[in-house]
Amino acid sequence: MNRRDFIGRTSAGILGVVAMQGCWSFSNIHFSEESNPYEFKIYRPGKTLGNVYKVTPDDGFYSNTYYTVNPWSPSGRYLALTKFPYQDKVTVLGDVAEVCIIDLKKQTIKTVYKTKVWGYQMGAYVTWGETDKYLYTNDVLNEEHAVGIQIDLETGKTIGFDGPMYDINASKETVIGPYLEYMNITQYSYGTPAKDGKKENILWPPQQVSNTDGIWKSSMNGTKEIVLSTSKASAVLSDRDYFKGGYFYFFSSRYNADCTKIMSVLRCTFPEESRINLGKEKRNASLVTCDADGNNVKEAVSKDVWGNGHHPSWHPDGEHIIMNLAPNPEKPKDLRFCKFKPDGSEMKTLAPSIKGSGHPTMRNDNRFLISDAYPFEKMALENGEVPIRLIDTVQDKEYTVCTIFTDLGQAYKMSRYWGASKLDAHPVWSGDYNKVCFNGAPDGNRQVFIADLTNFFSKF
Repeated sequence: MNRRDFIGRTSAGILGVVAMQGCWSFSNIHFSEESNPYEFKIYRPGKTLGNVYKVTPDDGFYSNTYYTVNPWSPSGRYLALTKFPYQDKVTVLGDVAEVCIIDLKKQTIKTVYKTKVWGYQMGAYVTWGETDKYLYTNDVLNEEHAVGIQIDLETGKTIGFDGPMYDINASKETVIGPYLEYMNITQYSYGTPAKDGKKENILWPPQQVSNTDGIWKSSMNGTKEIVLSTSKASAVLSDRDYFKGGYFYFFSSRYNADCTKIMSVLRCTFPEESRINLGKEKRNASLVTCDADGNNVKEAVSKDVWGNGHHPSWHPDGEHIIMNLAPNPEKPKDLRFCKFKPDGSEMKTLAPSIKGSGHPTMRNDNRFLISDAYPFEKMALENGEVPIRLIDTVQDKEYTVCTIFTDLGQAYKMSRYWGASKLDAHPVWSGDYNKVCFNGAPDGNRQVFIADLTNFFSKF
């Protein structure tokens, strides 16, 4: 990018100056030090596992970032969320979402940034740094790729990286991620929206397999480089003949707990699955891992093992991965919660009698697992509510934190890739692993909830 293109073209800034090589500092005209008070509301008192509160106000549509991204600040006092401008239509490039901070002690909310990079599933990619001082999101500069943004919550000062952010190594002020525009090719409402909401206007990569595209790493010292290319990642896939002629796209890309390894979903489509048919193509997903420097690339889950599985996440120990998979090849739709090493070895089924679903992540005690479900899965209720599932993997026992409405009238009859109304609960652990934050819409509007399970876990 160059300075002339940068000035006046962000969602939040009207003036850009060079902060350092490859990074830009600009004024954040939407940063506010004023907070609006309101009251949290208890959800179904006496009928939930622990107290559950709706922590967002009734003035709009809110979401946490994702089931793998802790929305609590490092101190635990603040919650970072995205406020959408609408909730029932396809997202369009240029429409602006708000990055908001909730003070959980004072029960107040304020807007600290506005961005054009958002989707219903990932919000605005809002992520905390090492302390309560810095918050991170993404924004787009006109026709250019989305880039990571650092927001100083004490001063309002805002600095843009030179590359996209899907995850962050906070201690080294380094962000990683694929170009967020490409994520919408295989699954819309995750990355940067398309122009006018039209699928054919999604920015496409220049070639099928590339050494010049992949997972980018950008730092506050101004560097930007590819840490893992689509060419290097696809080379380790066990069924390389099947993928010949395919277009590869990285999707979810995350560091493990100590930021020594990277896990990424790699998807592949084929030329006959054209832009006209976008959303109907097979994703042909695999899971690859590598060291933080991009070396030691491994195929953790092949296309065939992936099958009907979904949603891998790092175990808190940083040495294992949790994922919905079908451990019995003869029953490819019978998902279970599985655990394995980054190279795919030591595959183990957790709580064997309990069916897998939703977005699973493990508690740091290596015992309890939290997940949700989709409205079309058997564990969902007929009224459009899904359970927030707490699984005791030692006793092979399931608890329901609560059930909550997420369907928004869609019933998943629309395309799962393009459905504008898609809402997932995305339960995510707090930093102390005693609380869970999740999404729901019991009154028809997207809101965010917190379940306090401290008393429940004190029994174990």
